[in-house]
Amino acid sequence: MPTLSIGIVTSTIIEKEWLSDICKKAFQAQVAECDFTAFGRNPRPFNSPPNLIILNIQVAPIQGITAIAIAKSVLSEYPQCRLILLSALRNPVVFLRLRSLAIQGFIDGNTVSPEIIKHAINAVLAGRSYFSPIVANTLSNLRKDPLAFNLVLSDHQQNILSLIARFYTDLEISEITGLTAATIQSRRRDIMNRLNIHSTPKLIHYALTMGFQHLEAYKEQLAKYQSVTQTSKEGRGERDLVPVKSAESPP
Repeated sequence: MPTLSIGIVTSTIIEKEWLSDICKKAFQAQVAECDFTAFGRNPRPFNSPPNLIILNIQVAPIQGITAIAIAKSVLSEYPQCRLILLSALRNPVVFLRLRSLAIQGFIDGNTVSPEIIKHAINAVLAGRSYFSPIVANTLSNLRKDPLAFNLVLSDHQQNILSLIARFYTDLEISEITGLTAATIQSRRRDIMNRLNIHSTPKLIHYALTMGFQHLEAYKEQLAKYQSVTQTSKEGRGERDLVPVKSAESPP
């Protein structure tokens, strides 16, 4: 019988060792480990494709990279591998996007245990899927909401909302998107009207609660904008006196 191979992708040493120990003891698996930053580079993270990859991404975007982006990178490198995401994220935006990626499993990092890890691995290796109950519950609540963002907002409006969730101003969003500041103000008003939200602080809170800070939007434009902004600061000899915009803390 061929030896089972499992790849573990995580940036946390303690959790890497914990997951590796479970896989070795419960499944006598060969375990290969790598950091999430290894994807998209040469050589490939794993010498040969594992039977299963466990991607452990907990809460905040890591170094500005979201769980959705990392899952896409893993699937791009190893499209034939089964993928289980282990994460403490509980956001509708994240669940909808991960469902669209057709990953085989999601384990809620808030309730994880060795038994749940083993159950999820067994299910996925048997050709089934495993999703913690929080996924179905969250998406069910979303379907019941007549003002759910995926019903009332276009993809373009959701992308704009993802920038609002990262605390960019209308002027900054206009520079990122190439639209005028007046157009962005109009887009913001349209979004608020569709969601029946009547203030910008409440809109930001809604966007963070739904998980829009994890949505990949304007990726190339954002990278260019951040690079130009940083270069401009360095040219003026400025230092950042305030934290970089965080999607995990309110303004």
